[in-house]
Amino acid sequence: MFLEFYGLQEHPFGVTPNPRYLYFSPTHREALASLFYGLETERGFLSLVAPPGAGKTTLLFQLLERLPQSTNTAFLFQTQCNTVQLLRYLAADLNLEPCEPDVVALHSRLNTFLLAQAQAGRRVVVVIDEAQNLCDETLETVRLLSDFETPDRKLLQVVLAGQPELAERLKRPGLEQLRQRIAVSSRLDPLPASEIVQYIDHRLRVAGRLGPSPFSSSALDVIVDRSAGIPRNINNLCFQALSLGFARGCRRIDRDVMQEVVGEPPSVEHSPRVSVAAERGGQRPHAATAALTFLAGGLFAAGVVAFSAAASSARLPASAVPPAPIPVSRAALALPPIRVPDVEPAMATHVVEPDESLRKISVRYVGHVDAAFMADILALNRDITDPDLVTVGQVIRLPPSTLGQRAVYETASDKHQP
Repeated sequence: MFLEFYGLQEHPFGVTPNPRYLYFSPTHREALASLFYGLETERGFLSLVAPPGAGKTTLLFQLLERLPQSTNTAFLFQTQCNTVQLLRYLAADLNLEPCEPDVVALHSRLNTFLLAQAQAGRRVVVVIDEAQNLCDETLETVRLLSDFETPDRKLLQVVLAGQPELAERLKRPGLEQLRQRIAVSSRLDPLPASEIVQYIDHRLRVAGRLGPSPFSSSALDVIVDRSAGIPRNINNLCFQALSLGFARGCRRIDRDVMQEVVGEPPSVEHSPRVSVAAERGGQRPHAATAALTFLAGGLFAAGVVAFSAAASSARLPASAVPPAPIPVSRAALALPPIRVPDVEPAMATHVVEPDESLRKISVRYVGHVDAAFMADILALNRDITDPDLVTVGQVIRLPPSTLGQRAVYETASDKHQP
């Protein structure tokens, strides 16, 4: 609708959890690092708590994308179910042959499958989204999944994700055994004001925007004030603003447009803008057209997305790598490549010196050997296939704001020190 008008190749503020658009605030990066670290070290149960619309599901898809190809994954979102239904959903998502709808039979089928996967050197990871909707009986069934183990390892890794109610549920005395099994607890917080502006710019760039942001500083002030730092709210406000701006013929979204989006009267100090069409001698879009366009934008932004079970097995493109202090190994670095948008902000570069490797470069910029930092470099320099083989004089692209990110990497690493 407004893509060509604003120089976009695709919708930057859609409602689907596309990992390519995931913006890594410090809390998002830290949460992904913690979850990834927990799965790599086979901790068994992990949890992720976030307010609605904070990007929890998008981050979970990013987490699954980071796992090795040899990992079997299941993504469960049908959480208003009983014990048998949960086990059947799990079996179906793992592509197991149907069996009798009986708890004992389902447990036996899962146990046989998990043992076979372990013998084949494959791991199994299950993500249960919106886990706050599970009843206590079904949560107890989830706890019993920890019984799938051998003397030396867990056969199943489980990530429980949900809204803040999940954390409150786990505090109940009756769920103490499950709470004790959660080895890694992560959370997502709303974006601070400074991160909201960067979040919007990031999504516009990924969507193909070449020029400066169409949102004026005064419009951004309204978004910051009304969104409460929740990405879903930011997306809705931006989508509606672009829809209304397109209907008005305004290539620049100012405070007046945003105030109409949020239902406030125009500011006294801001006179109404003359539309681009009017400035060029054209006619302003008819009021009915503007109203219909705005309504369509609101309906689209408020739409509800139904995820299929097959979505969990899709290897979605990624946009960042978690900065967990994972011991450097080829497996840790051989992650799926990050898809870098065609339009990127200016990046720092490093010229390889004699006797340098990515490990030494990591120490130079981050302060220690950091697998996530090195994987970021590999993603930005796809001609590098071996972290130990770089050429003297080779120009290497570094992650944006490398020096500024040092504190972020160090903060994430400190949390995992013994």
